[in-house]
Amino acid sequence: MDKPTDERADRKESKSTIAAAALASGKNYKEAAAAAQWSERSVRRLMADPEFRSRVQELRSERASQLSGMLLDAGPDAFAVLMELLDAERPIDRWRAAQTLLIQGRSSRREDDFDERLSALERMANDGPTTDSAVGEEE
Repeated sequence: MDKPTDERADRKESKSTIAAAALASGKNYKEAAAAAQWSERSVRRLMADPEFRSRVQELRSERASQLSGMLLDAGPDAFAVLMELLDAERPIDRWRAAQTLLIQGRSSRREDDFDERLSALERMANDGPTTDSAVGEEE
């Protein structure tokens, strides 16, 4: 490859990276195209490429994981604020804090239950049915 071709390929890769990051952060095709200095049509064409689409999804997953970690880090402080609000002067503030705690507690239990059930299904799918779970089997 000659030098201009290398530079062109590097520029394309750089723009592709910018477009992928923009899409992963929630930007639409038009916004991602503007960020990468491409046309919206070029971004749509890129999204048709399974490898590029996979890269965008991977970046989204990384961002979601980072955000989840940040939310988990802030959780104890947020919980402490809600606990303090249970002793607030205004009844509406106490009610809202109690409601938030109850809703979040119920939601957390549902998520934990869902995760346990999903894990059990995944184990069954990977290991096959056990003799205890086989239906219609005679002993």
